[in-house]
Amino acid sequence: MSISRREALKHIGAATAGFVLPTTLFRGRVRDIVVDGRPVEIAVAAVSGHTVRVTVLPLVGGSRGSLPGDGALVREDLGGGRGGRIAARRRTAESFAPVQAGELTVRFTPEPPTIAVEAADARVAQRLVLDAATPNVSFLLPEGPLLGLGEGGPQFDRKGSVDQMRNGQGGYQLATHGGRAPIQWLIGTDGWGLFIHLPYGRFNFTGAEGRFTPQDDAPLDVFVVASRDPAVIMAEYARITGRPELPARWSLGYMQSHRTLAGPDEILGVARTFREKRLPIDAVIYLGTEFTPSGWNTRNGEFTWHPGNFPDPKAIVDQLHALDLKVVLHTVIEGRRLIGTVDDPCMAPEPPGRTADDRWPEERHVACYWPAHKAVSDVGIDGWWPDQGDGYDAPSRLARHRMYWEGPQRSRPDERPFALHRNGAPGMARYGAFLWSGDVQSRWETLATHVPVAVNTVRLLDRGFRRQGIGIARATLVAPVPVPGVVAVGLRVVAAEQAGQVLGVLETLLNDRGGVRIGQDVLLEPALVGQDVVDDAAQEGDVRAGADADEEIAQGRGAREARIDVHQGRALLLRLHRPAKADGVGLGHVRPHDHDA
Repeated sequence: MSISRREALKHIGAATAGFVLPTTLFRGRVRDIVVDGRPVEIAVAAVSGHTVRVTVLPLVGGSRGSLPGDGALVREDLGGGRGGRIAARRRTAESFAPVQAGELTVRFTPEPPTIAVEAADARVAQRLVLDAATPNVSFLLPEGPLLGLGEGGPQFDRKGSVDQMRNGQGGYQLATHGGRAPIQWLIGTDGWGLFIHLPYGRFNFTGAEGRFTPQDDAPLDVFVVASRDPAVIMAEYARITGRPELPARWSLGYMQSHRTLAGPDEILGVARTFREKRLPIDAVIYLGTEFTPSGWNTRNGEFTWHPGNFPDPKAIVDQLHALDLKVVLHTVIEGRRLIGTVDDPCMAPEPPGRTADDRWPEERHVACYWPAHKAVSDVGIDGWWPDQGDGYDAPSRLARHRMYWEGPQRSRPDERPFALHRNGAPGMARYGAFLWSGDVQSRWETLATHVPVAVNTVRLLDRGFRRQGIGIARATLVAPVPVPGVVAVGLRVVAAEQAGQVLGVLETLLNDRGGVRIGQDVLLEPALVGQDVVDDAAQEGDVRAGADADEEIAQGRGAREARIDVHQGRALLLRLHRPAKADGVGLGHVRPHDHDA
């Protein structure tokens, strides 16, 4: 019997269908994208012309999972709600055609799952290589330095290091590098930024590519920025996590911290001595009892005044205010989670410190903890130094920042709050948080190290403001570090022959007088500007130029120079020569009396 060609092909197709069609052997057009052993959906969203958001969500029963909210983003729907759009959602390799997101192009290749982000000039700004079997991610490293990652850790270039991203003072070489405030934001100096919002994890930069290993099972959520302009890259990070709030001017001045107190006469005597000797100072800080045998309170974590040091708290605080000093108090909290906001109801009140059995609660609610501050604040306290809390996770650290920003404004809505935090988290700039350097030791190496630490912490994160601790043993560093926009710098150098080593990454020009001049050309051209922070209008005359200059300061060489003159046997404060306006950066006096200007 003869059959037609059509019938023959039909029979052959039917006989071989079981072999050809199953996806286990020939996937053809139905290849799922698999990451960490699970099928996933990859969402691409345009955040701006320079930034794309890539989210990898696991699929369960055909439905995509969701991202946990941690508060780090200025909006959880960033790129997918107001001001942005989801450019694509893809579950199969074959459906993943190139995606245009703002000025960027996102391309996907399947084996291994790889996401390439191309800039407007067609260069590959970043390439994320996922793993079908594990949650690990690898990415491109720059040819030049790799910057960012928050406060502390190996400096200045992060390449060649392994960073466990451990939060707190046990993170990395505390004595010289200070505390560790890990932020998963990287800047490649060949033109890209990478913010791994979720999950939290550790980094390895020792190979040809960077490697990220998650430490929790949150879905992958990353932001890639492509620009050769550093200012654009930093502005995009602020677009993602929020811009810094403007602090009170007094918070940029010198603050004198105290340890063991010996009663009200000493407390007031120290303050009066500063004024009598005309030493610029804007605030006094008092440590809590337990880290010192005699502090402002009865015990760390408690808000009860020490009766021997503050027998009449309001009277003493009023006298400090009469000396035009602000008062900042040290507070301690421990635990694992801090949740909620000051506007939530307190459902289960508890002591602010330890429990009845002398333990720190594992979890606290902000609404129950913040009210303990009120009685102390009502005495006239101007700011807080939130210490400890290294064990808190990133959302809890951010909740603490938010609490010290929103809490004070409930009773003083017209004043800018001040809080000097030990720990950091992405998004903290939105809550006006200052970040403290940690318990460094007073060494020349510490002073040199904290110039790049400050750049990686503040300048590259657009995180607002940071304060440098003097350190333990002998005083060397006494003021805030450079930040975008406005800065007050105080630097003490006590030996001319060591000054060049201390200034580290700065371009230093040694002259034949034994002085040290700081040049304007520094790494990434940070706006290093010396500003005299004075405590009294009459003291503005102490820093001036020309023939009337302070006798301790040599004639200024130019309107753009901030200089340290180093003399054997005495230490001088970095002063400004010829306050002027240069390159859009204001050089001049900060008037701390205009507290909220």
